[in-house]
Amino acid sequence: MFHCSFNLLKAQDYKFDIGVGAGLSCSYGDVNQWKPFYAPSSAFEAKFRYHQNLRWSWCVDFLSAGLKGNTLDFSNVIPGYEEYSYKSRLWQIGGSTEFNFLNYGMGENYRNLSRFTPFISLGIGIGGTSGDGKGFGLQIPMGVGMKYKLAPRVGVSLKLVVAKSFSDKFDGVKDPYKIESSALKNTDWYSTLSIGVSYEFGKRICDCYNLD
Repeated sequence: MFHCSFNLLKAQDYKFDIGVGAGLSCSYGDVNQWKPFYAPSSAFEAKFRYHQNLRWSWCVDFLSAGLKGNTLDFSNVIPGYEEYSYKSRLWQIGGSTEFNFLNYGMGENYRNLSRFTPFISLGIGIGGTSGDGKGFGLQIPMGVGMKYKLAPRVGVSLKLVVAKSFSDKFDGVKDPYKIESSALKNTDWYSTLSIGVSYEFGKRICDCYNLD
């Protein structure tokens, strides 16, 4: 006998979400070569996601992140400079994919949904800096984070991103040590740590299963 419960007929998740986030950013390059979150600045992002399923999402995102530094904070002083400081802002648009390690959602037990999941992301972006740095180029952002469902449509996240840039001008200095740059050497990096909130929309009706 075929049987489908009322709850299964009404089971839903959503195909899309929009979200915003805010947090801290910093840069790594000729001035700051290694110190994590040195001279943190403000970072803001907006994101649109398409949820392919409970594990995979595809995203379009926009990022604005502050980048700054001062050579007086480090012993590795740029040759010929008594002091060098910079303050720039990165503007970036790009795309990424996210993978949830658990079936992220709320509701039906038969789907093994979890309100909490760790996730990873990988993307590609293009953008440039305004201010003291005048760089422009491709970026490869790599992220790790956690998501939590506050409500069926509302989620929050904490995410750390480290991104490689193919520009060497985000800090306003190009090859101060007279070492020729290449796509994989002596270019700038940035990182962000942000808290985000998202809202889901676009109902997807789940299949009705035979429970007998």
